Amino acid sequence: MACNDNDISIFDIKCEHQRLVKVIRNVHERLRYVYKQGCDADDVWKAHCNNLSERQEYAQAMQKLATTVWATNNTRIEWCLEACRSYFSGGGLEYWIKKDAKDKKITSFSTSCDALKFTVVPPLKENILLLDVGSCYNPFRCFKEIVPIAIDLTPATPDVYTCDFLKVSVVTPEGPRWQQNQLSSTEEVKKLPGNTFHVVVLSLVLEYLPAPHQRWTFCTKAYQLLQYNGLLLIITPDSKHQNKNALIMKNWKRALATLGFQRILYEKQTHLHCMGFRKVEGPVILKGLPPPDNPSQLLYIPQDLHSYDILNTSEKNIAVERKGDEDNAISAFFLELPFEV
Repeated sequence: MACNDNDISIFDIKCEHQRLVKVIRNVHERLRYVYKQGCDADDVWKAHCNNLSERQEYAQAMQKLATTVWATNNTRIEWCLEACRSYFSGGGLEYWIKKDAKDKKITSFSTSCDALKFTVVPPLKENILLLDVGSCYNPFRCFKEIVPIAIDLTPATPDVYTCDFLKVSVVTPEGPRWQQNQLSSTEEVKKLPGNTFHVVVLSLVLEYLPAPHQRWTFCTKAYQLLQYNGLLLIITPDSKHQNKNALIMKNWKRALATLGFQRILYEKQTHLHCMGFRKVEGPVILKGLPPPDNPSQLLYIPQDLHSYDILNTSEKNIAVERKGDEDNAISAFFLELPFEV
């Protein structure tokens, strides 16, 4: 049976999509495999950072998946944008501050003058300063109410700053309003100002890290970088039904509460968990959930629980035991990435 041009086009697109997903998947799996073999997670990450060709291939695959392969909706970006709008200009921030005052359980912000300079006080009268960690191509630049600072280990576009977030230092800010021009467009970002950002976004990035304690480091630095009452937005992929990995999400909530993150938003979409946490002072006490002894180990993902076996002796073709629908999950969450012309 003859194929028309449309059939060929669809076939080619599917093949390219599968190839790009394989690039992403193989990097994630290789990092987890090496870590599972007993190697120190920081050494695993350092070796990856030194592998420029692998990082560039990964970044190019991410960018192409995000901007050319799938002309689909902007679900994850729109969710983050709506979370920001409803919180900062839709009454959400005022609601939580009033609730704190009523409950007298959580301090919304310090009353000291020094701390107040780096506290989000309603109503927010300035654009939202948003740090997008692990940003592929700075998707938040299109929104007029947001001033995005996009950082990535291997930027795919010129408007993303080079930064290894695991190594970045959080420093005392030099003034009440940090300016983007304090960053160099040509040098790696090695320090960022604490208590400064209104929003930190960790979208489809925590899965990149091979060990739970590294994800904990990301979240700890996010806490340090946010102003009080600021938002941490986490997007993580999961194509299972909502209850399948409910315990994992509950454990994430417990772990981040010990840092001082109060979860105020949660939505399970078809292929994603979308979570919003508000920065408050001190640990958040969760009713019916005792504080964990080792919170950093609670930031695990389903893939951490899998057994890893070598199926090919070539390092670039390391594969792992996984259920057949995992590839579908990996593919599916890229359907959430927006299309650009």
